[in-house]
Amino acid sequence: MWLIATGAVKEKIKFIHSVDFIEAEEAFFNFKGPMLIDDREKHKSKPHTVWFISETFEGRLLKLVIIPYIEEGLAVLRTAYEPSKEEKELYESTTQKKV
Repeated sequence: MWLIATGAVKEKIKFIHSVDFIEAEEAFFNFKGPMLIDDREKHKSKPHTVWFISETFEGRLLKLVIIPYIEEGLAVLRTAYEPSKEEKELYESTTQKKV
């Protein structure tokens, strides 16, 4: 599966969250699962928006929010940023995976 993003998303993550798209790609390819579905009403999409926490090659922890298109082999990046303490705790408690 390949990670893609619009120019607007690439600019947003770079200038608002200080994340280069290459870092998002690294975290995406380092990801070992599981993903969580974002089922909040304002974030609903079809297919579902999902998120996970993973590391870049340099060990930077990032939260990636994507829309996976499994049949097409694509994942569309919605955002990427360093997760808050609360997001890390939620991910760990829900997935039983230490980040």
